[in-house]
Amino acid sequence: MLVVRRRTIGWVSVAAAIVSGPTPTPADDLLVPSQYATIGLAVRTARNGDTVIVADGLYTGPDNRAIDFGGKDITVRSTGGPLRCTIDAQRQGSIFILARGEPATTLIEGFTLTGASTSAIRCDGSSPTIRNCVIDDNWNGIFGGGLLCQNGAAPTIEDCVLSNNLAGVGGGAYLDASNAVFRRCTFTGNRTDLFGAGGVGAVNSSTLTLVDCIVTGNTAMGFAGNGGGVQLNSGRAELVNCLIAGNLGTLFGGGITCVNNGDMTVTNCTIADNTGIGGGGAIYVNGTVDVRNSILWGNVADQIRVAGGSITVGYSTVEGGWPGPGVLQRDPMFADPVSGDYRLSAGSLVIDAGDNAAVPPAITTDLGGNPRFVDDPATPDSGLPDPARPGLPIVDMGAYEFQVHSCYADCDASGTLDIFDFLCFQNSFVLGESYACDCDPDPACDIFDFLCFQNAFVAGCP
Repeated sequence: MLVVRRRTIGWVSVAAAIVSGPTPTPADDLLVPSQYATIGLAVRTARNGDTVIVADGLYTGPDNRAIDFGGKDITVRSTGGPLRCTIDAQRQGSIFILARGEPATTLIEGFTLTGASTSAIRCDGSSPTIRNCVIDDNWNGIFGGGLLCQNGAAPTIEDCVLSNNLAGVGGGAYLDASNAVFRRCTFTGNRTDLFGAGGVGAVNSSTLTLVDCIVTGNTAMGFAGNGGGVQLNSGRAELVNCLIAGNLGTLFGGGITCVNNGDMTVTNCTIADNTGIGGGGAIYVNGTVDVRNSILWGNVADQIRVAGGSITVGYSTVEGGWPGPGVLQRDPMFADPVSGDYRLSAGSLVIDAGDNAAVPPAITTDLGGNPRFVDDPATPDSGLPDPARPGLPIVDMGAYEFQVHSCYADCDASGTLDIFDFLCFQNSFVLGESYACDCDPDPACDIFDFLCFQNAFVAGCP
């Protein structure tokens, strides 16, 4: 007799399986080169949420350039940071391409990117985050030697250095109908050979935001060498806590150019020692510019050149003067501008002379990472408090807030005791700057101050 045995599955377990669905796959780490020979292969293999981890070393060759993220929400980062991990495109196109709507959670972190011939990073309609990268010695014949953003791209770039890049327009970075936020970034040694924007340029109704950025030693050359440091050509730009120094515009606008109905605000910035050969050493205006709590000093051929549109200036110091409330013509007394130190020295009249209401509420530190609102008891307040934030000390003008010594041995107010404090003290002693070198109670700078400083250094800061 044939017996048929029937297996049944409980309906409860089946229903549970239907409701819960498949178990989510955990995110994976994809290791290059131990698991995947090239970065490109790892990125193509990765799924949303995965992390591609690249070991220290130099990466070249066809599958370590033109790396297309394919719209994926992934992280690609190095193990040891940009000083230990370099990707060299060897003048064979771009390195990273993000052109399929990558979100803000797509992250590139910790690389030196060099040798590109069509921008090191191309963001086309995407919004990635780029962090702790050095983007150096790249090229694009037209737009954006280091970084190109177009077609509604909206990346965030943090703690990056864009250096020695070359393009027709936008040597370091170029925005075309896009929005980009740069935080704690440095643009240096970039240049253009067609239409300007040596450091960074934004056109076609783009929005450019620079916070805590340094823009130095960039050059705009060519048929329209405008905006050695920053150029806005229509659209909107906001610069806060930025140093714009030592840039060159071979036509106009050594530091900043704002043209074609561009709308720009400049708050707590130091714009110094720039050269605009045809005028506007600090700022060239053919749009709308509002300058607050800033320093415009040492620029040539002049500080501001208005060719159209308008500029308003308030609670700033401008060499040669400019109309506006709270505007001074006082030397800001930079610590050592020849060496690139644009911090304020004690006794500067731009200390406690800004307008607190002009500082965005999110800004609590200066360009050096020190507190933004610090009162100097030795300097009378000449600025304005903010009724919405009562009790705050009056803000200083410029990118750096003067830091009152909480520890005497910290001569350079860096927050760290090191050899530079000895050099600072020695320099102040030689110059007879009693506010810095007079450590003990008597008013003279003498051998007893050396002993006082030495004891303070050994004791350390509280």
